[in-house]
Amino acid sequence: LEDAQEEGTETSPESTPKRLMKQIDHAIGQHRTSNSIYGSVNLGTRGFRSYGIPTVRSDLPAPRIKRVSDRKNYGDESDAYGLVNPNIYSNHGVHEKDFFAPRPKSEIAHIFQSIGVDMDEKTFSELWERASARHPQGRVSVESFRSLLDEARVAQLQQEQEKT
Repeated sequence: LEDAQEEGTETSPESTPKRLMKQIDHAIGQHRTSNSIYGSVNLGTRGFRSYGIPTVRSDLPAPRIKRVSDRKNYGDESDAYGLVNPNIYSNHGVHEKDFFAPRPKSEIAHIFQSIGVDMDEKTFSELWERASARHPQGRVSVESFRSLLDEARVAQLQQEQEKT
């Protein structure tokens, strides 16, 4: 603007003024806030000393029968999302721990036949043996048997695709 005025030409409001240069003060260039030191650098909290007790008490086993006055969270409770959006199984009284409980062979067979999974005795026995081999004590739960059933179904579909 000054150059244009010095030359004797008038500046109109529509003319673009020169871009102002940013002033950088080198004296404060190394300034750091405490937030930049602790928060945004991702130092981690491993070296920090912890105080108090954790919110979820994973260091204590959950009691078999929980009292009303016991307000400790042992990690077996649902979070807010689980309370607002319960899964379909909890609506029928089946909880997550029921899927992981070890069950005898006849009960697993009855559960899967009841939900409509049709398989012959040979296939069931093979899957049962594979599921019991995965656990150190040979225990089989509904979830472990279901995951093997899913793996067997995926293998079957891949074989069918290779044939075509």
